[in-house]
Amino acid sequence: MSFDYYAEKKPITLRDLKEKDKGRLWQEKRRSFTKKTQALLGALGLHSYEAVVQHIATLPPYSFALHIPITLTSPYLSRDDELFYIIENPVRKERVFGVPYVAASGWKGALRAALWQQLGKDGFEQCDSVERLFGKESKSSAGHNEGQVGSLYLYPTFFDRPPKLEIINPHERQTGIGKNPILMECVPTGAQGALTLLYVPLAVPARPTDVAADLRLLVDGLLDMLTVYGFGAKTSSGYGTATLDGKGKVAIHASLPEAAAPASVEETPTASERGAARYLDAAGNLSPVFRQSDGSLKSEAEYEAAIKREKKYSKQDKQLYDKAKKWWEREGRAAWEQRTSEAEQAPAPPEEPEPPAAPAPTHTATFATAEELRQQAKRIAAALEGHTQ
Repeated sequence: MSFDYYAEKKPITLRDLKEKDKGRLWQEKRRSFTKKTQALLGALGLHSYEAVVQHIATLPPYSFALHIPITLTSPYLSRDDELFYIIENPVRKERVFGVPYVAASGWKGALRAALWQQLGKDGFEQCDSVERLFGKESKSSAGHNEGQVGSLYLYPTFFDRPPKLEIINPHERQTGIGKNPILMECVPTGAQGALTLLYVPLAVPARPTDVAADLRLLVDGLLDMLTVYGFGAKTSSGYGTATLDGKGKVAIHASLPEAAAPASVEETPTASERGAARYLDAAGNLSPVFRQSDGSLKSEAEYEAAIKREKKYSKQDKQLYDKAKKWWEREGRAAWEQRTSEAEQAPAPPEEPEPPAAPAPTHTATFATAEELRQQAKRIAAALEGHTQ
């Protein structure tokens, strides 16, 4: 029996750590990564956090969410908090499931760094959108830090492939020979995940123009971070880049105009339909000029009197009444009598319940490429700038 739970559960021993062939040992001792783990993550909703987009209507007006499926185009490196490990550079993994992932704080730091590169030092420090997204820190006269939280919330990204090893072999300048290769655990190229973020304006009420500016800057920064500047460790060496891969979504809690649907071509009615439309209404009943208060056909004298109140009674009016009378005797009377009988036998209608509250207005758009995401952000921002709350 062991009194050290950590030593009992860990499969790595001190003898293992003295092993020179760390690559072989890593292959034998690393934690298993199975489809069962992936299925469990999906059942818990941790794979993509797509529910954030679906429930955007429960948040304050002008809140928006982005869900971006990504595929790594270069290996992703990071540093885990694990101190007792086979190699010195383990990739960051989730504690419970052992799945490699990008922490929410890692995403936010990489995005902030990308915007700093994009705007420059002065532009970054003076940008109001940056302050709204990431918050601010100010010092009071008493010397205490009094900060403001930002409106941007990011979620971790879990990858669907197990870690692999990258080897860096520094060479001596004099001999040009590398004697001490460095093993680095990484998430391999081609691994897939999803970047999900949420923006909740802190100002009440929020100004649509501010939200539009924040959305534009955020999307530009995200795309540059993923494709140009990278995320994780050793980004200057080309690690940590990704591309959009799959159907992404953007949803905002606001009523925005939808794209106009193409106008439908109306069919030209036939001559018989045009004639019927003159003495029947859209529901297929007699037109008001032919119909009495109970729905039955007026007499010809009543019809003639109604016409004479507006114009002279002509031969065409008489012919139209004759057509209406023939239709009434052929099928109209039977249908009217059936409706009247059903109305008399039907029980009194129950009291109608109060109508449910109208759903909160939301606007959702999809995209499949970086350019489509940029265009959707521009459309939403333009609609917000012309939006009145």
